[in-house]
Amino acid sequence: SRDSIVNIALTAFERHDSICILATNRPQDIDAAMHRRVTLALELPPPTRQQREAIWAKHLPEKYPRGEDVDLELLSRFDLTGGYIKNAVVHALSAAVARADGGEVVVTQQDLEAGAKAQARGAMANPGLRRGVDASKATPSLDGVVLSTRARAELESAISRENARATLGKWGFTEEAMTHTIAILGVAGSGKTYAARAVASALDKPVVVVGAAQVLKSSRAAAVAALETAAKDAATSRAVLIFRNVDVMLTNANEGIAGPVLTARALESVIRGFPGVVVLTAERLEDASFCWLTKVIKLPEHTGVDARATLWRATRPIDMPGTVDVAVVAQEAQLVRTAERMVRAWVAAGVAAVGAAGNATTEMVVRAARQEQDNLTSSTLPMYS
Repeated sequence: SRDSIVNIALTAFERHDSICILATNRPQDIDAAMHRRVTLALELPPPTRQQREAIWAKHLPEKYPRGEDVDLELLSRFDLTGGYIKNAVVHALSAAVARADGGEVVVTQQDLEAGAKAQARGAMANPGLRRGVDASKATPSLDGVVLSTRARAELESAISRENARATLGKWGFTEEAMTHTIAILGVAGSGKTYAARAVASALDKPVVVVGAAQVLKSSRAAAVAALETAAKDAATSRAVLIFRNVDVMLTNANEGIAGPVLTARALESVIRGFPGVVVLTAERLEDASFCWLTKVIKLPEHTGVDARATLWRATRPIDMPGTVDVAVVAQEAQLVRTAERMVRAWVAAGVAAVGAAGNATTEMVVRAARQEQDNLTSSTLPMYS
């Protein structure tokens, strides 16, 4: 059992007459008895961008067969630690060897970036992520979000602020001082969660998404504990933490509970000091207690054909074959206004394409979009967005 292993380890430490060095990436799981026997604890923070560039340089010595296009400064933008960078280099070399087919091996910038992206996705295979939390790599592009000029500038400013976090930390700013919380407001279907995921994608970070349903089924203490757990998991994975439908969390009560399950002050206590971006989505936030938000960004509703066509285009997988006129799709399915529903329609159209000639057509997507629209307006199905 775990206790017996800990006892054996403690006995071995006490009998050892020299220095014992312990290493872990989950210090919160260390047994209390073990903690008491540690005489010196050192925390090694994730490398800054400058340090990552130096690590890339160490793993790419002069004898390494790299092309002239390799740019270490660009590679350093991937938020990877040393072990993942080493794996990325091996991944890139393997790809270059396979491509050379016995000829000259040259590792290109594209090979190294592909290796880095593979490691960024692999970093999400984190055993600390709990069930009930949507943890995934963000894929939407900010270009695919329909935004006003001001909202786009605000999101780009938020991304720039987060990219400066490592340097600010090096200058001495604390995590609490750098707490970065964005509220994205808009009516149902305006693309709030999609915009939040696009921010994470621009930062090349995974996301941990917590929905209102996970909070409303709990007692007040259990709700706060669930949010704290999600925040800890997101911090461990260096992910963007997204709380969906915060207004629902703050205005609904469980049976037997006086007042809402969650308060703005409790939410602030969970978020304070989080080492990354926290995004709250809601239709509205009228509570004055939210004065601690870094930014409040309002999104327009996708009522126009052009806006919805842009969103249809953005939600289509880049490798999906076939020619589809998204303007026609947007016109034919005017009530399908959310990225989530559009993705489901693309999947349904993809299934139809696989069963046919392998290419998606406008007709297939229109048919799938109309089905989504029928589901939305059907009185026999629950309304959801």
